[in-house]
Amino acid sequence: MERKIAHYLGVIPITLLLLGCIWTLLYVALKERVVVEQIEVIEQVVVNCSDGHSQRMDLALVDQIIAMFRVDGTLAAEIAGAVHAAGRINHIDVQLILAVIKVESDGRPRVRSKSGALGLMQILPSTGKELAAELGEEWTGNEMLFEVDTNIRYGTRYLRHLFNRFDSMQEAIAAYNWGPGHIAGRIRRQEVLPREYPIKVMAALPTGKEG
Repeated sequence: MERKIAHYLGVIPITLLLLGCIWTLLYVALKERVVVEQIEVIEQVVVNCSDGHSQRMDLALVDQIIAMFRVDGTLAAEIAGAVHAAGRINHIDVQLILAVIKVESDGRPRVRSKSGALGLMQILPSTGKELAAELGEEWTGNEMLFEVDTNIRYGTRYLRHLFNRFDSMQEAIAAYNWGPGHIAGRIRRQEVLPREYPIKVMAALPTGKEG
């Protein structure tokens, strides 16, 4: 009897060890499969730019967006494609667009502010409607501004207007938050411009991109 007990006691640790090894192998296999699937999703996303050309995603940019906004690979790839295309068309650095998105919505496509601004770059419906007309696009309603591509295209276009209107990046970025009329009035009256919002945007830029 004692020998049987001793035998079973000797077998139990081995069995537990084997079960542990099997569990570890299953966990690693499952984790690798998830990672592979995420990579495949990102690699297969092709951005249709507004000029009709297609460009494969920059995986480094997608990884940055995942870390920056804590979003999944699919949304990160969609944001990356939109900022890449909008930045190229409007001649605005991708990192600056992402910094504005970080401050405005922290990467949440369906966020709505108390003032009624919508989406990733927090665009007012009145502004969105104007930009749609300017771009020759049909305005179908506020829901358009919850679309990742539309919101980023409109927000970046609006930024380009502000850069064209004002003399400095600080003025243009302040105008994105306060409104161009308000900032133009302060400049005309030689008043101090709001600094908090531009500072937040600059702080959201990667090191070395400030200014």
